Formats: sequence, structure tokens, C-alpha cells
Amino acid sequence: MRHLVPAEASFRLLPRLEGLKITPQSSAPGRPRQGTIDMLFFSGRLYIYSLKSFESLLNYRERMISDAEDLYDEVEQLGIFTNMDILRTRVGNNRRYLRKIAVIQSLGYYRDKDFLKRLHQINEAKGWNIQFDNGQITFTEDTIDTVLTVLQNKRLHSELTHQDFDVPSATQVP
Repeated sequence: MRHLVPAEASFRLLPRLEGLKITPQSSAPGRPRQGTIDMLFFSGRLYIYSLKSFESLLNYRERMISDAEDLYDEVEQLGIFTNMDILRTRVGNNRRYLRKIAVIQSLGYYRDKDFLKRLHQINEAKGWNIQFDNGQITFTEDTIDTVLTVLQNKRLHSELTHQDFDVPSATQVP
């Protein structure tokens, strides 16, 4: 998606606007054409009304599956995880999990040995139940979501309440 619009463009998801239709002023006689708006590029911004339609139009799922395969190959070469079959099965072609994999690959924390060392230490201290085997993260059915959350850096600690949270966005505070 990022390769189709200028780098300075931004993306926004539009709220659902039921009944929003566009009808061209000129159409074939006797046959008005109607369609829905899935996306709109205006003034340097891409507004996405239907993410599903937009991704379908761009064959985005196929690209995410290909990118996920690249990640699987990379982490196998790096020897970071065991039980990769559990990860592959869970992700499959599920858009939600494919997006998580894309974020993990983009952030690249799994490449940082210090990050992985801290993950192991904090996992032990907090009792997150992520399993390690000879320094490798072992995927299990019970911990796969936790591992994916942590690798996206979306498990955060509140200094105010001293509680830990899984958050939908990990936007850094300036």
C-alpha cells in the first residue's frame, strides 16, 4: 500500500457511512450507474472507507502472506523460535494475524539480542508463561498471542497504577 501513494501522504480510515453512494452525472441512457466509495485520494491523503475492499483491490492479503513467509524464513535462519508450525498454522491467511506479523517484521525487535534477553528476564519476573528453550522462544497454543503482543511492543506498564496492559497502539509519547 505504501508504494502506491507518495511517501508524504497519510492514511485515514473513514467511519462507516451507511448508504453513501456515488452516481456519475453521465451514464448510459436508461441505466444509471451506482457504486460505493471504498477509498478516496484527496489533497495528499488516502481516505479508506472499506479496508477489506481496499486490501482486496490491491491483493494486499497475498502480499501479507508473502511477507509473512519472508519473516518465517528469517527467524528460522536466526534460530529465534521453536515450534514455528504453531505460528504458521495460527497466522495462515488470517488478516488480523497477518497484520500482527507485518508489524513485528517492520519493528524488528526480534533481531535485537538485548530485547530478547530483556524479554526472557521480564517474562520470568512477571510470569507471562512464555516458554524458552535454550534461549529460543517456544510457541505454544496458549502463549502465541502473548508472544505476538510482546514482539509488537504492545504489552506496556503503567507507572501510575503499576499495572501491565496489552494495548492496541504503542505510539511513543514525546
